[in-house]
Amino acid sequence: MGFFGNLNAEKYDRQYTDSYLIRRIGRYMGRYRMQVFGIVTSFVVLSITASLQPILISRGVDALDADVSLVALIGGAILLAARLLDALQDPLLGWWSDRTAAASGSRLPFLVAAVPMLAVGMVGLFHPPSIHGEGLAV
Repeated sequence: MGFFGNLNAEKYDRQYTDSYLIRRIGRYMGRYRMQVFGIVTSFVVLSITASLQPILISRGVDALDADVSLVALIGGAILLAARLLDALQDPLLGWWSDRTAAASGSRLPFLVAAVPMLAVGMVGLFHPPSIHGEGLAV
């Protein structure tokens, strides 16, 4: 029989389908849908801007022979835009997380939304796409 032999023997044990569990999670998270939408949107925008930065800088390095001052200007503009976005986004996300009232705590919904995107970002960081040739799709 083994360790798991009698796990299905309980009469009071509930059997849930996957669709029922998804609906139940959706009902529970329904009151937080605007917060979750805002969190996901801000992380998507942040990840897109952060991922475009090294691509544009590498294109600029390839174009160093053309005009050095233009490459420096473009690189500086990219870094400035990223810092300006951080200067606007960080206080807004802090204000939002301070006012989030969740039973599990004010920061947990933000952490739950961040974990999948952070995992994808880490995989992308250590396995970047090849940028050789004209077939690069951004």
